[in-house]
Amino acid sequence: MRPVIEGFAAAVFGGFGRRDQRGKGELYLRGLLLDGRRKSMQPMAERLGVDHQQLQQFANASGSTNPAAHTADRRRTSTWSQVEVVTNTGRPPTKTTYPDKPVTAKTLITEAGRSAGRFVVWRHGSRKSAGNPNATMRSRFLALRVRPANRNIPRAADGSLPECRLPAEWPTGQPEPTDYWLSTLPTDIRLRNMVRIAKIRRRIEHDYRDLKDGLGLDHFEGRSWLG
Repeated sequence: MRPVIEGFAAAVFGGFGRRDQRGKGELYLRGLLLDGRRKSMQPMAERLGVDHQQLQQFANASGSTNPAAHTADRRRTSTWSQVEVVTNTGRPPTKTTYPDKPVTAKTLITEAGRSAGRFVVWRHGSRKSAGNPNATMRSRFLALRVRPANRNIPRAADGSLPECRLPAEWPTGQPEPTDYWLSTLPTDIRLRNMVRIAKIRRRIEHDYRDLKDGLGLDHFEGRSWLG
């Protein structure tokens, strides 16, 4: 396991200008992965057998001034930074100057009808049953082209609002749609891929919960902030 950790640490902290920073980064990473629920500095330092100040200094003052490091960080996050899915409450704005009368997302989807949608499988979960042995996550979705009405949305030179997609989920047995999103993804994206990205929100919430419980993300205390 240690060679794996060292390799990962080298990739993540390789852009740090000083050797001691890179070493403390690997040490901090090992502390997060060791057994023990408390992931704050002192408990981790005790398990590692080092002074907790080493970990504290790394967490508070390990920002790299090497441009190459920032470039590598941007490359690692570029895939996710290009994706933005905004949830929609469906409430019409209280004031707008757009010529068409605004309607709610629910009205638009309901008027299109459930027959306009199709069933999409976005992933397979872990809760298998006799009726669903593959734990398939499947539901009916449809997506409409809309122009969201909001006074804070930048308009084109002619005063028109930007066009985007309105995906919605309408499960079997439900009298109306249950979830809505606004998507600015490319217009040629397949509905299946759009649904997978929209559903990422739940996966991110689960991952964040695991980070807090498993790695103690909520145990860290920063005490050197000068704000």
